[in-house]
Amino acid sequence: MKTKSLSLLILFSIFSHCKVFDPLTLQKTPPFTLSQTPYYQAWISGMFGGGSGINVFIPIEEPKHFRLDSLHFREQKVKAVYQNKSIFACFKTTDNQNKDILEGIDNSLLSTVDRSPFSLKHDACILSYQINNKRYYYKIEDLQQKPSIGYPSAPTD
Repeated sequence: MKTKSLSLLILFSIFSHCKVFDPLTLQKTPPFTLSQTPYYQAWISGMFGGGSGINVFIPIEEPKHFRLDSLHFREQKVKAVYQNKSIFACFKTTDNQNKDILEGIDNSLLSTVDRSPFSLKHDACILSYQINNKRYYYKIEDLQQKPSIGYPSAPTD
């Protein structure tokens, strides 16, 4: 009986350090200070089949003591980067894609979108970041929606 209990204890301790048991707990305070209200902005290419997406901007003061990982928004997860004094992420959408090219491709090849494990409101996101190689999550709600950008088409010859 002691051997069985000891085996179970060892197994539990091993699995408790795995990411399977990592409870995606949200932090109450972020490791940064917002410099402006976070927002998102849809965009569409002016060229047929040029694509579209939604950019998310989280304006912050200089990032210190943490490393950006990813941003979760509208059931997707993409890499987050720091540029132009903002945490930035671009989420591609299926609008304005060249359907003729997509019809001949196996659907399993198109599912390259990294799905988020979080269920969020339409105007919320979760930032994943690391401090000392430990992952943390911070939820940002009530993202401001800015007007869409329609990029001009390519010049004609």
